[in-house]
This record gives sequence, C-alpha cells and structure tokens, in this order.
Amino acid sequence: MYLVVGLGNPGPRYAFTRHNVGFMFIDRICNNLKKQNNYEYCQKTLFGKDILFVKPLTYMNLSGEIFNHLNKEDFSDIIVIYDDVNLPLGKIRIRKSGSSGGHNGIKSLINYLGEDFKRIRVGIGPIPKDINLVDFVLGEFQENELKILDKVLNLSVDALYTIFKDGIDKAMSLYNSQEVKL
Repeated sequence: MYLVVGLGNPGPRYAFTRHNVGFMFIDRICNNLKKQNNYEYCQKTLFGKDILFVKPLTYMNLSGEIFNHLNKEDFSDIIVIYDDVNLPLGKIRIRKSGSSGGHNGIKSLINYLGEDFKRIRVGIGPIPKDINLVDFVLGEFQENELKILDKVLNLSVDALYTIFKDGIDKAMSLYNSQEVKL
C-alpha cells in the first residue's frame, strides 16, 4: 500500500491558511474522510495501487507523530504534500527525498522517517517584506491567490497521478518547470 500525507493544522481556524495546502490537497481527492486515532483518512485504488490518503490531526510541528499510529513498514512508498514559502504561488516542486528546508512539519516527519520520502511542495511565496513568516503561513489566501491555488491543486493532483502511473522521474520532468498564472 502507498501512503500520501497532506500536511496542515487541524480545525476551522486554519482551514484556508497557506500552511494548510496539504490538507486542501487531500480534501480535493477524498470526498469523505474517516477519523482514526489522531488522523483523518480515505483509501482509494488508483492505477492498480492501493493508496491511503491521510491528514494528521496534530499541529504542523508534530506531523511525524502520525507514525505513532501508522507503521511506516506497512507502506511501499510515502509521498508528502505541503506548502513551501521558498516557491512562488503557482509552482510545485517534486522531489524524491531531501532535507526539511526549514519546514517544521517536514522536520517532524524526518524524525520518524529519515529524509528518504517523496515530496510534492506547493509554492505559497513569496513572503511580503512587511510580514513575518508565522503570520504569513497562518494567514489566509487572498481572493486572487485562491484562483491560482485552485489551479495549482489540480496540477498537484495530476502530478501525483503521474507519479503513480509513470513514476516520479516522469512527474518531475513534466511538472517541476510548470507555473500556473491567472
């Protein structure tokens, strides 16, 4: 089975914030989520692969705690979708592995998994000069940004499907250079 984890913060206060792009991604794929322990999930079969889609219900900085409830050995592959302030809104970046890049949710996952898991980073930047990082990522998208985000989330879903259908190298070559604009 494959595991796809979308990162975010639980609760209505954070639902439409920039830091919840991973949750928005999971919601785009899963119509009905079930609750289990400390996460919400749905299971689907796509391209002949059984996939568990998960939203950890801890706060972002504790995202790795999902593996107190899930055994990483049960999954043949793990893909994480999350926000990235270092990428402009409208771009995604797919990677086979890597460091946290300063993202606390990814730092938490690395503590449980090591650095060897696939990622789809969804750009939410750049950060305006007059706002600090925390206020920016916990701030909601502006109306014009939501239009771009909608298209980027569709692009991200297509990228994930390409990973499952044709492999991560193909997905990286197709999607890492694309940019969504209004």
